Amino acid sequence: MENTNNETPATQSNQSIGEQVYTTLSLLDQATVMYHAKGMEFIELLDYYLNCPPHHKRFVFSGPRYFILIEDVDYEDPMNPESKKVDNYWHIAWQQCMDGFAQTLFKIAPYKLDKVCFMRNKDGVESEFKSYSWDKLKRITSYGIKT
Repeated sequence: MENTNNETPATQSNQSIGEQVYTTLSLLDQATVMYHAKGMEFIELLDYYLNCPPHHKRFVFSGPRYFILIEDVDYEDPMNPESKKVDNYWHIAWQQCMDGFAQTLFKIAPYKLDKVCFMRNKDGVESEFKSYSWDKLKRITSYGIKT
């Protein structure tokens, strides 16, 4: 199905073919395809966030230009709840933000925590999880740098 009205860049994809831009997958579908390409199931991760016990602080934020899975955790290794206890921080399990991650996080996070832990996926190459201070991310974005 061809999209002949290209006034909404949020619906354009880097998967466009030549000069023609086709209606694209939703951010949820894009995440599912990326996970599937690596032999993993994104829906399992999404289920972990959507069907969590009430006392856990897991959040799903979604809009036309962002899709974020975020959790307030208090243990050192975000993949191991039995690891050493630390001050609470935001663990970002998935984020796709067309207007920059930090800028979006500052608008939608339910509250501020001192640290934010996430990994980057640049050109298909994933980094390790890294922690950044909330204030440092805020300062970097004030310079107009997208994270």
